[in-house]
Amino acid sequence: MLEMLIQNPNKVFHFEKDYEAQSFLLELGIAGRFSRNPPNVPAGEQSQQAILYNEHPTHYILGNFISWRFGKRRKWVFGAMLSKKQSLLRQIQRDCERNSKSTAR
Repeated sequence: MLEMLIQNPNKVFHFEKDYEAQSFLLELGIAGRFSRNPPNVPAGEQSQQAILYNEHPTHYILGNFISWRFGKRRKWVFGAMLSKKQSLLRQIQRDCERNSKSTAR
């Protein structure tokens, strides 16, 4: 998957299947950034954890871990890979860099 991201720098990818997202986050080495002991979720409620990985050269990677309990405890992991070339976050970074250079003169 990492090679596919580099070969497609303008494409947005996402995983909706738990095992795909977990496998990808493990491949990146960032799955451990989620808390191993999330808060105890009472019946009928959920907790969420999110991580943003911006060290990848072509994509911002967002991982979201949701845990809930409706009867049995369940969890779901979602992953999204946003193109750095096309994302709003990248545009904001460019604007900030441009503004900091212009004020440094």
